[in-house]
Amino acid sequence: MKLKGKLKKDGKFWLIEVPVLSAITQGRTKKEAFEMIEEYIINMSEEYFSKTLKLNITKLINNEFEIETNNTILLTALVLRSLRVSQDLTIKAISEKLGYSSVNGYAQYEQSKRELSCHKLSEMLSVLNPKVKLLIDL
Repeated sequence: MKLKGKLKKDGKFWLIEVPVLSAITQGRTKKEAFEMIEEYIINMSEEYFSKTLKLNITKLINNEFEIETNNTILLTALVLRSLRVSQDLTIKAISEKLGYSSVNGYAQYEQSKRELSCHKLSEMLSVLNPKVKLLIDL
């Protein structure tokens, strides 16, 4: 799984964000901005799951970048949680929207206790935020 991000100059600072995680921070240099976004995401995973993500950031053209990890289950859980929180939804509310009879079904995905199929992830993303698309790239 890869998440896209953008970097842009804003006065004396470089703003850096990963929109799907609602993660935004800044640095005085590009290097510092990349360090800050990596630290931000790692701190999110430690705060929510008490687990540390090891990230790989690949710089692309036009100040875009991708973030990936070997722990896709944890990164997926982080995306689900971030999208749910950004929509101001409870686990119960999103479970109902997805048609689950129990909150535990959805909660296990968001707590990184269960792995999602592409179909199930796509279904969840369409409910959490229809603008977020699942892209499979070979």
